[in-house]
Amino acid sequence: MKKNNLLILMLFSTLSALAHGVDVSTIVLAEQEDNTWTLQITSSLDAFRKEVRFHYADTPYKTPEMFKKQLLAYCKKTLKIAYDNDEYVLLDKSFVKLGHETMVYFNHIKIPNDIEKLKFDGGVFKDILGSKARLLILKKGFQRSPLILNKKNNYKVNLLLKNKKFLLQEKEAELSNTFSQMFILAFGLIAFILFIIFKKRNNQKIILAKS
Repeated sequence: MKKNNLLILMLFSTLSALAHGVDVSTIVLAEQEDNTWTLQITSSLDAFRKEVRFHYADTPYKTPEMFKKQLLAYCKKTLKIAYDNDEYVLLDKSFVKLGHETMVYFNHIKIPNDIEKLKFDGGVFKDILGSKARLLILKKGFQRSPLILNKKNNYKVNLLLKNKKFLLQEKEAELSNTFSQMFILAFGLIAFILFIIFKKRNNQKIILAKS
């Protein structure tokens, strides 16, 4: 599991490096062998700089260390992960790796193993026009389904953990609504057919009675 996660992290980092754009980032939330989780945000240094400069315009950074401090504070404030009944996780142990491709890490995140729902808010770059993030959640035994965070979904996803899959809660609701609509339509059609049959039988009885 650990090797597979490492390969996927490398793949996502490579994709981000190829993009080199301020509008594209990758976010990987991965379960570790000790049942804690790590969160990695990867994007161009320019993208992180734009957000930090925008949100800390009154106190602009003057050193790399100050930039790191402001960046971590901004990410902690912006990134939100919750499970089940809106139990938010604590993003505490963290560090920044600066470079043309910059990475922000959060380690030892505690998420229970038996959760049924997961909410993720990853609008770190929402102030950048047209920005989007590739989100990948890696949990032992679960299928890997990359997700896209963008303005259309307000950089948020609500997920259900079901049958070893991460399912979008919105799609589950859509399927439920579609099923309900189909059921109502089928019930109405059956009722209409029964009404026609009943009416025909009554008409036949009336004709026989008259004759």
